[in-house]
Amino acid sequence: MELFAYLFLLLVLAWIGHLVFVCWKAKETVGRSADPVIQLFPEIKNQPISLVMFSSPNCSPCKKMLPLIADLGKETGQTYTIDVTREKETAQAMGIRATPTLLVIKNGQVDKLFLGSKNRSALCKLMADAE
Repeated sequence: MELFAYLFLLLVLAWIGHLVFVCWKAKETVGRSADPVIQLFPEIKNQPISLVMFSSPNCSPCKKMLPLIADLGKETGQTYTIDVTREKETAQAMGIRATPTLLVIKNGQVDKLFLGSKNRSALCKLMADAE
């Protein structure tokens, strides 16, 4: 039983270490140029604020958020999704290491980065706070 407890503790510590690493590396993306994303969606260059979600087809939180992003996009015209399995170079250039990752792009620069799932009110608040 002790061996199981030690292995479980080791697994938990490894998972926490991974999360800390992902969050630490994500902060490097803020303030970076959004040129790789702008190459995919040139219209972002003409918009003061855009919300971009990096997602994966096998990500459950991404699947839940896609309809929310689509609805918000119909209202604002400022939301975009990028499939990291199809656009590996773009995801790598932007430093994306986990999905879902949301980028708020303001004036061609990454203004904010959020990891994980968000509900509709949180997405609306992200857009409102960025303005």
